Amino acid sequence: MRLAHFIDGNSTAILADCERFALGLFDATRQLDPNDLRDHTAAILAAIVDDMKSPQTVGESADKALGLRDRAAGAAPTAASIRGSLRAILGLDVEQTIAEYRVLRASVIRRWLESTPTLGIDDVADLIRFNEAVDQAMSETVAEFGSTASRNRLLFLGVVSHELRTPLGSIMASTDALSDQRADADQCAAAVARIARAGLRMSAILDDLLDYVRGRTGGDMRIQPAPLALDELCTRVATELRGTFPAAPIAVHPRGDMRVEWDEQRITQAIANLAANAIKYGQPATPVDITLDGEQAQSVRIAVHNFGRPISKGQVGRLFDPFVRGDGDEHRGSSLGLGLYLVREVAEAHGGSVTVESSAEAGTTFVMTLPRSSAAAERTARVPH
Repeated sequence: MRLAHFIDGNSTAILADCERFALGLFDATRQLDPNDLRDHTAAILAAIVDDMKSPQTVGESADKALGLRDRAAGAAPTAASIRGSLRAILGLDVEQTIAEYRVLRASVIRRWLESTPTLGIDDVADLIRFNEAVDQAMSETVAEFGSTASRNRLLFLGVVSHELRTPLGSIMASTDALSDQRADADQCAAAVARIARAGLRMSAILDDLLDYVRGRTGGDMRIQPAPLALDELCTRVATELRGTFPAAPIAVHPRGDMRVEWDEQRITQAIANLAANAIKYGQPATPVDITLDGEQAQSVRIAVHNFGRPISKGQVGRLFDPFVRGDGDEHRGSSLGLGLYLVREVAEAHGGSVTVESSAEAGTTFVMTLPRSSAAAERTARVPH
């Protein structure tokens, strides 16, 4: 039996070998969904078989052996390249990713040899074709792995700069207030308090970076839920933002039970991002309303509303992706488009969700809906770095 047909007939056993290896590869992978670990392996194997059945020139053979086969311009990503991106997101390193190909190669050859092939000239040619195809797939995977890892590092640096900007702005505004000779003792005390709060927040953000550094690429956003009063938290956020945006009217509207059990630092981060975006994209001098609905027993709803240019339908679908900036943002400074991405990750880490509705008539409203207590939330959010 020719090798390509043998692989077709034994693909289930070969894929099972690959999955068992991946699940037991390293401690980091044991916490991953088996569906994630075997994604695209079947498609890669099918592509290898199709390649082996197709004619090729001597030059094409040499290029594939070196992983140099060119893809047509505009062609869809191959299963192998998609695998490289997902392996980087899932937190595997390049050695682990290559090891999966070694297992695939070893499983096919071992099982084929156990079938006692004749090993004639056609069989040897098939074996060469198989190895060329594996080498090409591995090259595509490694190339995309490196590209994704590089993007993730940029994302990590962007998260740092984005999240430090708001408390730093509050500190700078407060120092201006302290330098004003007309400020009385109460005003000075309030400015010092704002500086202290912003400094503590910056310290907490830097502490969080240790989690990111320790974690793998695409690792879990760890939350530490504790009892807190949501209305008091939002009032503090609004006060801090007024220090950065003194002309922006921000109002907090609580109703119902404001007692929740969430990670204070993460929720502060999310609400501050939503409110800062509302100020940034809203019409000047129009109110930004933070409405807190605690009337449900099991969940709490946080809505941040502003009037301004509506978000286009095409933008809504990818608004929470990293590096996506709002319509017209090209003239609004150095924003990297990470705020809403972080809001989504914080919401999902607490077992909740975030949505948006936008129209010229009603304005724009972002809504986070979270379980009242996230102490037992098992969902995690991936924050690549």
